[in-house]
Formats: sequence, C-alpha cells, structure tokens
Amino acid sequence: MFDQKIDAIIIIASFDRYNWLYQLLTNLNNQVSNYSYKIIVLDDGSSDKRYSNLKNIFKIQYIKNRKNQGKCSYWQTITSILTEVKKYNFEYLIQIDDDFDICDNFINVLLDEHIKQNNAIATVYSRNTQEKRWGYSDFIDGGFVCNKKLLELINYTIPKRKCSSDIGSRVWQYITTIINKNKFKIHLHPEILVTHLGYKDSKMNQEIRIKKNIVINKTL
Repeated sequence: MFDQKIDAIIIIASFDRYNWLYQLLTNLNNQVSNYSYKIIVLDDGSSDKRYSNLKNIFKIQYIKNRKNQGKCSYWQTITSILTEVKKYNFEYLIQIDDDFDICDNFINVLLDEHIKQNNAIATVYSRNTQEKRWGYSDFIDGGFVCNKKLLELINYTIPKRKCSSDIGSRVWQYITTIINKNKFKIHLHPEILVTHLGYKDSKMNQEIRIKKNIVINKTL
C-alpha cells in the first residue's frame, strides 16, 4: 500500500473510445483542484494501439486487459480496478465513464458538494434529466463519488453478475443493494456535471440504446 494520503482516486474503464478518453484526461489534467487525486485508467482490451501511450502523455496509472471483458464480465473489469485502488491511502472514489465531458472545476464542485452531505455515502453527478433536484436517491449508476467505507463494505470486489442483451451489467445495481441494505444515503448533486457524448454508441448496451437513448447534458 502507498502511504502518501490522497483525497480521491479517479477510476475510468475504457474500450475503443480513445478520442473521448483523451479529451476526458485532458480536461482532468487542466483542472485546478483543492484536492489531491490519482487517476487509474483500465484499457479493457482496446484494439486502438494509441492507448498504450496515454501513460506517457498524462499522469495516470494505466492497466490493460488482454481481451475485452464486455458487458457480462464488467464485474471483473471493475474488480480489477478496485484491486489497484486498494493499494492507495485515500478518502473518496470518483467513477467516470470514458465518454463523459466533464464540467469546469469538476473535482472541486463534486467533492465540495459530497463532503457537505455528512450522512451520504455516495453522490450521483450524472442523470438523464435537466431538472435540478436536491435530496436523496436510492440508486447509483455510472457517474458517482463514494466514501472509502463503501469499498470496504464490498471488500473492493464485485461478485459475478448475471446479464443479458436487454439489461445492464448489474455492477452498479449490486453496489446499490449494499448501500440500501446498510441503510446509507445516496445524494443527488443539484447540478448535472457531465455531458454523455457516447449515448448513441454504447459499447455494452447497444440493444437498449436503439430502443431508448438516454441523453445527459451538463448544467454547469
């Protein structure tokens, strides 16, 4: 374990979305933050050879799956990232999808809001509505920050999940179940902090997106 204390670990899993990932890492690199953070990128078996050079361009920890795990093994992908996360001394975990266009001052805006919510174990910053909402939700999906305590509850591991073409990977559903079982709160950030660039080009839920696109646009 690394002894140096870090405020937040940022995790990003990516598969064949180099241009969007490059833009995301550029935006993160340009952030002026009050918080210290470490970025871990997992390349889920991408065919684009440019991925391997990202560690030379950005200050990131880069890990790679030999082959794409896909939706039904996404639980393994997230477990691989969390195995790396466990090595660090940190307070918060920020999960970002590789096709998110983050708002200016993203890290400060997100962590400032989450830390104010003393009774919330996680804060969701992405949702498919332009309506501003305060309060609590009972579900997390891609786009959240959580306390280290949540990762300790799941032992930094996602168990094997069942999936099919018409549902998601059920990874975040599992974490949500743990949160609800332990009666913790999930906070909804009053603003939407990201725009979902790839909502029409889902790598895991193509069948679902054909039937219904989920449009997410940042409000900051």
